[in-house]
Amino acid sequence: MRGRPARLPAPIKCYGFPDQVNAYYRNASFLADFVLAFEELFNNIFYLGPLREYPQRDYTWSGQRPQDVG
Repeated sequence: MRGRPARLPAPIKCYGFPDQVNAYYRNASFLADFVLAFEELFNNIFYLGPLREYPQRDYTWSGQRPQDVG
């Protein structure tokens, strides 16, 4: 089929390419490798959580004076 192909379906998980892409385009086989590399890269990211204490309504004062406020 020549010319512009029909509209492709939506991406998978915002970064993956549907299987129809390989049918529409001749040189699209590298996209599967791209998706695999992307998933492997982001599998190595870990959420550390908040790096500060959760805000409280009242704080106990230890009696010490701070050297500065900022």
